[in-house]
Amino acid sequence: MKSKISDFWDEDIGALMNCTIYVQEYLLNHISSPLVLALDQVEQLFDYPNLARDFFALLRSWYEETRAIYA
Repeated sequence: MKSKISDFWDEDIGALMNCTIYVQEYLLNHISSPLVLALDQVEQLFDYPNLARDFFALLRSWYEETRAIYA
């Protein structure tokens, strides 16, 4: 599957919302099996506290949204 991130990126809404839209509207619409996200060396994010906070909050929001859908 070819990356289409430039087709979905909107400078006005920020990286976290752009990432969510890209995953939901492009990636998930083009796969037929569950998506598993594996993070190797994720501890490197802790060198950037603001990025780590936002990234992990994003993952948590995706988890909570999915949990609500399938509950």
